[in-house]
This record gives sequence, structure tokens and C-alpha cells, in this order.
Amino acid sequence: MNTRLRLFEPDESCVQLRNSLLNYGLPDLAIINLADRKVSKDFVEGLERLIRAFEPRFKSVNVHYLENKEAPDRVVRFRIEATLSSDPMPEVIVFDSVLEPVSRTVTVENIAHG
Repeated sequence: MNTRLRLFEPDESCVQLRNSLLNYGLPDLAIINLADRKVSKDFVEGLERLIRAFEPRFKSVNVHYLENKEAPDRVVRFRIEATLSSDPMPEVIVFDSVLEPVSRTVTVENIAHG
């Protein structure tokens, strides 16, 4: 989550670039308004697409937007649930994450699961 997305959008005719490393990375947090709930949800959906496209160790992945408990709270909370391909059997992993838009820091906590 420490790689920034490209600064320009490639031409739509460049179909093969959609799944290339050109699209690897997160948008610059300094230029998106994460205080807007819709923008925050879009960010979380984009994060899921990014992980699905570029993390081959996961058999499945879901990223869920978590509502803030306090209305003026501007942090973005989300949960990453994934199945890690491993031998002899796949492992389910769950991370609760908090993105602080002012400092642009991310805190990730491994959640115990049953």
C-alpha cells in the first residue's frame, strides 16, 4: 500500500495496459477527498480491485468499507478478508485497517478468526 498510481490515464485503445504494472498502486491520498463518504467507499473498492489484480497469492479477496462510529471522524476504516493459497491447505486471513488521511498513514491489524 505504499506504491502510488500513475499520474496520467493511458489511451483507451491501449487495452493491454489495463492489467499491466502501469496500473499498480494507490491514488495519491493528497489529491483525493477521503472526507467524502462516497470517495472513501470508491477508494476501498479500488483497493479490492488492485489486490485481486496484483496479489496472486490470494485465492479470494474481499475488502469491506467499515462505517465510522463518530460522524466527524475522517479516517477510512476497512477490512480485508482473503484466502491465502498455501500448502497443505489454504489459510483465511483478516486484517482491519485504518487510513488516516491527514498524515496519510495506514494501520493494519491482524484479526483472529475462528
